[in-house]
Amino acid sequence: MQLLIGIYTHNIRQGDGIHMKISGRNKLTGKITELKTDGLVAQVKVNVEPGTITALITKGASDELGLKQGDIVTALVKATSVMICK
Repeated sequence: MQLLIGIYTHNIRQGDGIHMKISGRNKLTGKITELKTDGLVAQVKVNVEPGTITALITKGASDELGLKQGDIVTALVKATSVMICK
């Protein structure tokens, strides 16, 4: 199963040793299997059970999070958006 989701940009800041709680319950944790950038967009494929989620985020957000292939991340599914947390 593969799910392709386009998302809106949100300002996400990663703090040093700070863990945030979030109200969203639709969290899917997995490993980044592919990360492609093209212009201002990054395509992030995350292997989750039972399949793969593909999220489209800004290249800036990908750079801020320091995303790379092999990272363990959590995809948050809320209404029509998916965010990547690391």
